[in-house]
Amino acid sequence: MKGLLLRELYNLKLYFRQYLLVLVCFCVFGIGMDMPSYMMWMSLVVGINLSFSAFTMDEAGGYAYLLSCPLDRKDMVLEKYFTVILNAVMILTYSALGEFLNHLIKGTGTESWLATVFVVQGIYFLVTSVLVPVAYRYGVEKTRIVMMLIILTPVVVILVSVKILDMDALIQISGASRSLFDMLPYLFFAASLMVFGGSYLISLKVFEKMEF
Repeated sequence: MKGLLLRELYNLKLYFRQYLLVLVCFCVFGIGMDMPSYMMWMSLVVGINLSFSAFTMDEAGGYAYLLSCPLDRKDMVLEKYFTVILNAVMILTYSALGEFLNHLIKGTGTESWLATVFVVQGIYFLVTSVLVPVAYRYGVEKTRIVMMLIILTPVVVILVSVKILDMDALIQISGASRSLFDMLPYLFFAASLMVFGGSYLISLKVFEKMEF
């Protein structure tokens, strides 16, 4: 497992500079616009893309080579999911850094920052839960199309909902308490972790049936 993880990190190192430049640009834009949440949401996109960068190399012959070694397919799939978790840590770290820098430079912060972090992390795990099995089954190129559709759909829904719906009115209509709504980000994150675990089992079954 350790060797597989080091190999994955080495492959991702090839993309490190370009993604680092993108993250720095997001940081400048976010602080300049006094929108640290912008950095958080953009890091979500970077994290998702980074999770699939190494899949391209594996499809170019990496799977056949690895399976010629004394490696278990279960460990190979598990390593991919562990890499996804590492990218989630990256998103969290970058989001915290953006919030800190914005507070340091602008003297302002994001309301309900922690809740927003849980939503972003929940979306990340939910999206990768769908995309990893799809990548194993149909390949990276088709998965990128699915990825863009999955990313754009909730963004459009959220933006439209914020413009149209008033939270207080929604609470009154539903009869729910504000405390329940305040718990939704954390419940959503917990649900996404459960889906993530199920995604691993699906990916394992798909990969075990693949022939190279």
